[in-house]
Amino acid sequence: MAEQNILNGNLDTLIKVRSDVVDYAAGVEELHQLNRDKEELEKSISAAKKAIDDEIATRTKTAEEAVVSGYTKSINDEKAHLREAQKAKDKAKEAGVKNRITSETQHLTDNSKELKQQKKELFRQAKVNPLCGSSLYYSLIAPKEIRDHVLYLILMCVGFLIIPGALYLLPGVVKNLHIAAWVPLVYDFCLAVITVSLVRFVRSRTFLKNMQVIEQARQIDTQIRKNRKNTRRITKGIRKDTDEAGYGLEEYDAKMDEINAKIVQIEQEQKNALVEFNQTTRPNLINEITSREQEKLSELNNSLTEKQSAISELEEKTKKQGIFISTNYEVYLGKENLSVENLTKLEEAFGNGATTIAEALATLSQK
Repeated sequence: MAEQNILNGNLDTLIKVRSDVVDYAAGVEELHQLNRDKEELEKSISAAKKAIDDEIATRTKTAEEAVVSGYTKSINDEKAHLREAQKAKDKAKEAGVKNRITSETQHLTDNSKELKQQKKELFRQAKVNPLCGSSLYYSLIAPKEIRDHVLYLILMCVGFLIIPGALYLLPGVVKNLHIAAWVPLVYDFCLAVITVSLVRFVRSRTFLKNMQVIEQARQIDTQIRKNRKNTRRITKGIRKDTDEAGYGLEEYDAKMDEINAKIVQIEQEQKNALVEFNQTTRPNLINEITSREQEKLSELNNSLTEKQSAISELEEKTKKQGIFISTNYEVYLGKENLSVENLTKLEEAFGNGATTIAEALATLSQK
C-alpha cells in the first residue's frame, strides 16, 4: 500500500486506513498510560527508599544514643564529683590563705593596735579631746598631707557649691516649692562666716595650745596608715601567689587526680563502645531493615523494569505507525481528515454512491 495512491482506493482501503489510525491512537494512549504508571512506580520506589533511609537513620541514632547515654551519665556524675572536690579544695585553700595573711600581717596589726593605744594615751595625758586626732580635724584645722587638702576640697565643694546649687535648682524639680534667689547667697555667706569663725576658734583653743601633741598623733596616724598599706600589699602578694605547697592540699589534689583518671577511662570506654557499634551493631541494623524491605522494593523495581520495556517496545511500534500513516495516508488525505470522525464520514459517502476515496473526499468537501 506504501506505493499505492490511496485516493484511488475503494471502501476496503478506507476501512484499512481507519483501522490503522485507530490502532495508532490506541497505541499512543496506551503509551501515555504506561508513562504515567512508570512515574507512579518511580515515586513509590523513591518513597520506599526514603522510608528505609529514615528508619535506618532513626534506629541507628536511637541505638547509638542508648550506647552513649550510660557513659555520658557516668562522665557527668564524675564531673559533678570533680566540681565538688574543687570547691572543697578552694575552701581549704581560702582558709589557708587567710591563716597565712593573718600570720604574715599579725605584727602590723599588733603594731597598729599598739599605736592606737599610744595615741589614746597621749591625748589622755595631755587632756586633749580625741576629736583633735580625726581626719576631719586635720583637714579643717591643720592640713598638712595631700589627703587632708583633698578632704578639705571635698567639704568645701559640698558646703559652698552642691548644697546652694541644690537650693537654687530645687524649685524647678518640686512643684509648688518657692525658694527666693537670694537664699543660696545668704546660705553661702552664713556658712562662710560660721566656718571661718569656728575654725579660728577651734584652732586657737586646741591646735595652737597642743601643737606638739597633735603633731605626734598625726605621726602615729601616718604610721598606722603605712601599716594598713603594707597589710594590703602583703595580702595582695599572698593571693597572687600560685604556689599551693604550703596549704596542705595534697589530699584534695590526689582526689581530683583520681576523678580525672576515672573520666579519662570512661571516655575511652565510650570511644571503644562507639567503634564496636559502628563496626557491628550499625551494619546489623542496616542489614535487618534493608532485608525486611528488600522484597517489596524488588517487586517495585521489577514492575518498573517491565514498564520500561513495554514503553520501549510501544514507542518503537507507534513511531513506525506514525511514520507509515504520515507518509502513506496524510500526504493524500490531509491531517484534518485522519480523525476517526472524518474517516467515518468518508465511509458513509461510499453508501451515497462514491466508488473511490477521492470521490468520497469530494462529496465530503461539498457538504
